[in-house]
Amino acid sequence: MKYVVMASLTLFALAACESHPEGIPEGTYDRSAHVWRSDQGDRAMDPVSGETIYVSHAVTREYGGEKYYFANEEHAREFMAHPEKYEYRNAPQTSDYPAH
Repeated sequence: MKYVVMASLTLFALAACESHPEGIPEGTYDRSAHVWRSDQGDRAMDPVSGETIYVSHAVTREYGGEKYYFANEEHAREFMAHPEKYEYRNAPQTSDYPAH
């Protein structure tokens, strides 16, 4: 019985990982632009804070040929001071969205 419960909990945890995570906008993730395209507007993840933000209101910076989106200037400065911590190529990839 103990193994059945453990297996059930494992399956539940795996199913939760496949669902849409909290804070990530619904829509289609465009890997080439690193944004989610939706009817509510394009959103991106601030790599410093991990929060999702509207691209239209974001502070942007270019680094390594990629555009990065930030919630504010402070996050953009933190990124530019230590870009290796936050750059896209260091982010684990999943099938639908970048990791937090």
